[in-house]
Amino acid sequence: MPVSRLTFGGEVTNIRVLFEQNTTWLFQLKCLFCGECPEVFHRVDTRVMSPISNKLGAAHVVKRCKVCKREGHLNVIHDSRTSYLESDNGNCKTIALIDCRGLGVINWKVEALKGLHSTSSTPFQIVLSDPDGWTDWDEASQTPVEVREISFGVLRGKH
Repeated sequence: MPVSRLTFGGEVTNIRVLFEQNTTWLFQLKCLFCGECPEVFHRVDTRVMSPISNKLGAAHVVKRCKVCKREGHLNVIHDSRTSYLESDNGNCKTIALIDCRGLGVINWKVEALKGLHSTSSTPFQIVLSDPDGWTDWDEASQTPVEVREISFGVLRGKH
């Protein structure tokens, strides 16, 4: 099975970053048949599946290439998701696996994530619109929470 590993890196303080089932992903895709790579990001909600034409089954993303007209699809492997913790600081950690069939993930990002304070478990909505990162204050523990120096990566290979 051709698999891409989505990596996330950064510096987090007092928070656990969660990549949950309802995370909306933004993927820049490449056709693996002809190499076409549009500069657009496709919004992917993993709670929604689309049927694969001429095949049994469904996928999170089903796209037909505008150049070669071939169809490819991919799936976020549900049980592969993991959280990013303070102990992961400074490292790029694989946080999800993508099963790629005719489509490849070139780049990815998210606009918002959920987080939990590392000691008080206060929930936070982490909005990643600022390239410098995200900061907030936890009233329960009277401590700052932050996600800085964010990086998104893709590693390609076989599972």
